[in-house]
Amino acid sequence: MQSVGRPKYKQIERKQMAWMAADVDQLIDDGHSARLIWELVGRLDLRPFEEGIRSQEGQAGSPCWAPRLLISVWLYAYQQGIASARELERRMAWEPGMRWLCGLEIINAHTLSDFRMTQQKKLDHLLAQLLAALSQEGLVDLNTAVQDGTKIQARAGRGSAHRRPTLEKKYAEAQAYMQKLEAEAQEQASGERTRQEAARQRTARERQRRLEAALEELQKREQEVSGKQKKELRVSDTEPESRLMRHTEHGGWQRSYNVQLSTETANNFILGVSVTTDQNDTHQLEPALGTIQRYTQGKPQRMIADNGYATRENVQALSQAGVELIAPFKDEDARQAHALKRQGISVEFSRSKFVQQGDGLRCPAGRELPLTGQKKHHGIPVQIFQAPANTCHTCAHQPQCCPRPAERGRRIEKPMESEAMQQYLARMESEPAKTLYKLRSRIAEFPHMRIKANWRLRRFSVRGLKKVSKEALWMVLAFNFHQWIWALQKQAVNA
Repeated sequence: MQSVGRPKYKQIERKQMAWMAADVDQLIDDGHSARLIWELVGRLDLRPFEEGIRSQEGQAGSPCWAPRLLISVWLYAYQQGIASARELERRMAWEPGMRWLCGLEIINAHTLSDFRMTQQKKLDHLLAQLLAALSQEGLVDLNTAVQDGTKIQARAGRGSAHRRPTLEKKYAEAQAYMQKLEAEAQEQASGERTRQEAARQRTARERQRRLEAALEELQKREQEVSGKQKKELRVSDTEPESRLMRHTEHGGWQRSYNVQLSTETANNFILGVSVTTDQNDTHQLEPALGTIQRYTQGKPQRMIADNGYATRENVQALSQAGVELIAPFKDEDARQAHALKRQGISVEFSRSKFVQQGDGLRCPAGRELPLTGQKKHHGIPVQIFQAPANTCHTCAHQPQCCPRPAERGRRIEKPMESEAMQQYLARMESEPAKTLYKLRSRIAEFPHMRIKANWRLRRFSVRGLKKVSKEALWMVLAFNFHQWIWALQKQAVNA
């Protein structure tokens, strides 16, 4: 009987170097996004990015990477959800799109990082150019802009936020350490300091600067609050400008920035972007209009937003600018709910339940509140109506209507709505306005979904408001190029 031996397999040797032939142009197909990005970037005027390049033809010195290539690389990277320059450098060794873009070359991470943080003016010019090109091709609707904000996490972690005593202690320690390093450096000859010692000194100096910035930011925020809130204030010692914000998608609180996006309705292109440290959107509508005008050299006929933007100040500002606001105004009871609860007043006796009667008001119990005066609140004229004390003291509903103070009758302050506000309220009751508002969620939420859910860019890769604003602009550029490719492919299918 013949014996059965062990199977004999071909051996795989992975720890080896090999020369291989590669047809670079065949690494990706004709419809690959890297190829399309390269082509579309080539249509734009990149001369502003060439200003200041010291490497010139016919002169000594090494050549540099072309702005067209670096822009294309970063746009492709963000569309792949890559925001790290080091990760981008690693992927250039194996990712087909990156290998095709770079022609099998590898760009240093420091070069990539420095270019990404190029001058804001150049990035603004690039977005403005892109929107102008899209407008010429009839791909954008500049008449309607949908405004919305989304929270993107900062680099700073939860543990980096401290109260004043801790920040002052850390700052004193950083100062002492810096003085120690400087004293050691003075004892040595100027040429004897090692690279490690120089690096330690740079790190210590940067640490001291960040703590100084944190204390300055804390002092600024302390002026906005008082009492116990002032003692509980915390500021990040690694990223002072970041703020604790609530994220609606998961309900949690993270140190973040508020990114404001203005989106058009034809193909969902973003017309404007800005980054703020404000936690809510109330004061962002008028600046957003200015941002749109800066990028498009025009202004929309109307802006659609949620009720967070619907304030009398915003209605007046947009009306003066000749722009219609389509946003639901919170009903009177919703706006007064917190104040009513604090004052112990029942909902049945809220301001909206008092009806006009001649020059005064009539309460739900039938008592009269005559007009007693007028004032201005946040620049808006307000009429003051107040019932005599004896009128309310004899009313059975006093505990629900005016529980305090007992010596006065019920007081109502009613805004005198401007003509712009009256037109806005009437407009929001019309069917065309209601139909337009139905577009809001579909248009406004789409860029958030693409950037944060599909590309998983939920956290900035740089620190500080200035750098974060540049990265947000790169995200918007990547998104608009993605939409440009999609619109061109749709046109080709329908042709």
